[in-house]
Amino acid sequence: MQAPAPLTEVVREGSTIDIGGVGFTVLHLPGHSPGSIALFDTRTVGLFSGDAIYDGGLVDDLSGCDKEVYRNTMSRLKDTEVSIVYGGHGNPMSQERMHDVATTYLDRPV
Repeated sequence: MQAPAPLTEVVREGSTIDIGGVGFTVLHLPGHSPGSIALFDTRTVGLFSGDAIYDGGLVDDLSGCDKEVYRNTMSRLKDTEVSIVYGGHGNPMSQERMHDVATTYLDRPV
C-alpha cells in the first residue's frame, strides 16, 4: 500500500484551490465528520460534496459524527443554489434533489 501524499496546504471555508486549472471554493460542511468539505465550482455552479450530502440515506451514526452540526450543514445545503451535485456515493443529483435529501434529514426526529 502506498503512503498518503504529504500535506501541502491547509484549506478553510472560503479558500480557493486550483485543480487542473479550475478554481474551486472550499465549503466547510461538518457533521458527517468534523473536517468534511465540499468543493464548489463557481464557473459551472457544480458542487463536489464528498460525504456531506449524497443521493441516499445519510449516515450519522459514525464515530466522530455530530448530529447537531450535521443538521446545521443540511440547513445550509437546503438553501444552496447549485447546477449539479456530485456526492461521495451514488449518482449525481440536481439542486432540487439535494434540497429534498437535506429536508428529509432535517425532518428526522432529533
